[in-house]
Amino acid sequence: MRRDFAYRAHKSFVAPAKSHMQLWRLAFGILLVVVVFSALGQLFAGLITVAAEATGLDAGQLQMGTGETPGAILTTLFAYGLLVPSVFLVLWVLHERSGMTVFGDLRAMKGQFIIVVLALVIVNVVLEILPPWGYGADLVSNVAMSQWLVLLPLSLVAILAQTSAEEVVFRGYIQQQLGARFQSPLIWMVLPSVLFGLLHYDTASAGENAWYIALWAMLFGMAAADLTARSGTLGPAIALHFVNNVIAMLFVTLPDNWHALALYVTPFDASNTEIVRAWLWVDLGFLGVSWLTARLALQR
Repeated sequence: MRRDFAYRAHKSFVAPAKSHMQLWRLAFGILLVVVVFSALGQLFAGLITVAAEATGLDAGQLQMGTGETPGAILTTLFAYGLLVPSVFLVLWVLHERSGMTVFGDLRAMKGQFIIVVLALVIVNVVLEILPPWGYGADLVSNVAMSQWLVLLPLSLVAILAQTSAEEVVFRGYIQQQLGARFQSPLIWMVLPSVLFGLLHYDTASAGENAWYIALWAMLFGMAAADLTARSGTLGPAIALHFVNNVIAMLFVTLPDNWHALALYVTPFDASNTEIVRAWLWVDLGFLGVSWLTARLALQR
């Protein structure tokens, strides 16, 4: 009974999916999203190459899928945004509904996004000020402050595009379709989160910690799904994802891949398995605090 009350907003969130909630549509829809996204990605990559050649830029500096340069990261992040039109097309063709219905009530979503972002920023500033401090050694300066500030507006927009797109797919499209078909959170919350976690499994970059990172991503997905169900929109989930990625990509990150936008890098890299694993548990604690902060901000 308490769970039904907490998730009462979820009923209105999944309502647009009720008319076409067959599982075969969802399975086929996910496949179509992948196909359309891949096609749009190829087109986008081609346009980037043409634009680079026309302006005399080094196309290698903008190559998607790498994080060695700021341009490469920004291009890749914006490419993730192509998931949104991919989902919109699938919703229109296969589910016969507007793509905008994936967000929930737009006015409520905007307000919830803003209040959760502000709350998370305040909490993260407080946690940064409070002891204990540091990573066991001094952080290493990575990007000059002047360059970081110049790139900051574009970096924020790029991260917002990437995080919004991922939420549209997992907490929007997949959660809505499963939520319309099944009442149990064990299905509409857990299944998309498991898929989200598995897509973060990467032994090439994470090594022995790949499964730990996948588990962390799965728990993140469950937290985002819970906030979506409590609020009835994608606003809080996007806010949680956005603030998390801003901190991880723009402030402090590992000195491996995807570090070219960060102000600082850690004094250890991914090869320091035990240290990284220990900090994953710290990050998990931060996730729990962030989830509770969002709930308090929403009063849900």
